[in-house]
Amino acid sequence: MLSRLNGIFALAIRDGRPGGQRDGMQPGDLLVVRDQLGIKPLYHATTASGYLFASELKALLASDEVSRALDHVAIHEHLAYLWTPAPRTFLAGVKKLPPGCAQVVRGGRVLREWSFYTLPYTGERLTGSREAIAAEVAAAVEEAVRRQLMADVPVGAFLSGGLDSSAVVAMMRKVAPADRPTCFCIGFADAQIDGAAADLPYARRVAEHLGVPLRTIEVGPEIIGQLERMLFLLDEPQADPAPINALLIAEAARREGLRGAPLRRRRDDIFSGLPAAPGAAPGAVVGVAAAGGARGARRRGAEGGARAAGPRGGNGAAARAQGLRARRPGGGRAAGELLLVEPR
Repeated sequence: MLSRLNGIFALAIRDGRPGGQRDGMQPGDLLVVRDQLGIKPLYHATTASGYLFASELKALLASDEVSRALDHVAIHEHLAYLWTPAPRTFLAGVKKLPPGCAQVVRGGRVLREWSFYTLPYTGERLTGSREAIAAEVAAAVEEAVRRQLMADVPVGAFLSGGLDSSAVVAMMRKVAPADRPTCFCIGFADAQIDGAAADLPYARRVAEHLGVPLRTIEVGPEIIGQLERMLFLLDEPQADPAPINALLIAEAARREGLRGAPLRRRRDDIFSGLPAAPGAAPGAVVGVAAAGGARGARRRGAEGGARAAGPRGGNGAAARAQGLRARRPGGGRAAGELLLVEPR
């Protein structure tokens, strides 16, 4: 069943069948699952009273039985990687269920944990022309965005003017031509942030090109006052101030009556729109297979629609991304499959 799930999720299902299970489950067992790329968080702790789980670490701290002792290895990992990979958290008594993993809980204890998904890296060289591969990527984005727009609430978009977010908004317009999703962008008081060009001028160009309304959230040095609140909402520290921007944009979208928006989270990796990750080969890019989940929608780029709008990043970045294709052994595709490929 788990291999057939497509999307973003963190779920728990109690086996209420009276008996006769052929899958190793017993009546009363709890199946706990996290999506393939770990988009939805899932924290858990085992105490004297039993197994506790929640989507936020702070919820588990409502129990006095959860130890507040620090996990010193997790702190070391945070200093090395700027975040703490699963399964560790800063608290020794609280763990994260790793992405693409599941647990069976019986009698208040974890009976079994396993991985049901593996990133499909084969090391194969890409084949086909750039035009053909660009068309395949565009079709993947369109499929993913179409699925993501299946919502019973109004949906907007985060728009930075980069190749990534511009591609998503372009596909939103293509999939639903009659809709003009409200877009949001951060505007900084300084023209440049960390030596990089500000997003707003490019976001305005893309919004005008695509005919969508753009709301600007102006921020300045006072944004640092949001740091403590951001950390509280994140549950775990990150060495990246970007979540502050995401928080302010999300609050602005909520005030507009929007309950959903494709988020901007590391999609620029695909088109080399951000500085290279530590350890990545020069010019290496991250590709994504076609998928229907929200993460899949957010981590793809439609080269044609985005480049026509002339967003930041330039055609060179888009051209480098045209040679991407992620294949899953045995066929089939899952939400947001990732593949690190070397440029040809």
